Amino acid sequence: MYLSFDEKLNILKEYLSEHRIPKTKVVYKGLNITKWINELKIIYQNGEEENNIYRYKGNFLSVIQINKIKELGISLDDFVDSNFNKNAKILSDYFKEYKCFPKERTFYKNVYIGRWARIISDILSLGEKSKNGSIKYDNRVLSKKELEILDSIEFEKYMSNYNTSWEEEYNVLKDYILKNGKLPEGRAIHKDKFVGRFLCRQRTIFFNGKRQEDGSIIYENSKLTKHQVDLLNSINAFTKKDNSDLWDKNFSLLSEYKEKYKEFPKANTNFNNFNIGSWQSTQRNIFNNGEKQKDGSIVCNGSILTKEQID
Repeated sequence: MYLSFDEKLNILKEYLSEHRIPKTKVVYKGLNITKWINELKIIYQNGEEENNIYRYKGNFLSVIQINKIKELGISLDDFVDSNFNKNAKILSDYFKEYKCFPKERTFYKNVYIGRWARIISDILSLGEKSKNGSIKYDNRVLSKKELEILDSIEFEKYMSNYNTSWEEEYNVLKDYILKNGKLPEGRAIHKDKFVGRFLCRQRTIFFNGKRQEDGSIIYENSKLTKHQVDLLNSINAFTKKDNSDLWDKNFSLLSEYKEKYKEFPKANTNFNNFNIGSWQSTQRNIFNNGEKQKDGSIVCNGSILTKEQID
């Protein structure tokens, strides 16, 4: 049975007139109160606020509705996903035991904690901060409460100790290009370094940053010096056509698929031994969420669609 926000709110008020705010599952008059409150917290903590409305994954919550909930003594700032809590606790134990940041393939207490830590570090390093204090990157969100938990386990301290100097990361990137003849993808690892993430970060600064008189580029809190820009240019790190041949090949596959099946592929569709659905989704994400450049190209998190590809 569908219930409007106000109908759910009235049921909640009636429940709270005789009970405390529930911490475990409670169903009252057909409403799963605990689940509904958590759903509101997720929208509030992860949503983008615009015109006094928070929107998240097709759901919305107005400031007026938020205030009505807060008037009942319910905080919307304290929801943390159970898996996040579990992994943060395991990572904290790892820090205490080994005094270092886990490597990518680290398996600890039955969890691939290195992989999880890398995902979190990607969000922190490459994400954008929202008005509500959360950080978003690549369809992933760290809420304000989750960021507080990361601070409590000194995540960024261990992450910064693990990160190498810019020059070291550049040399690893250069070595990758020399050995593979191409630029690394976003998740690529070489010599146990996140070489794809490093390149992505440099491209984001280069294409979105503001040029300074001394030749450096500043984007948000990050900077590339003129010397660093020159080094990256020397290995063609900023070329917009580094994968043009591969892009053309994948686009031809997409056209062939549409011609054969009279529809576009779904997200995980494989065609001719290639995940054409995933590739199509990536191009759409760049087009829909990227920033248009003066030359007509679109840049999103270091990935590029040239004007020729868009046309």
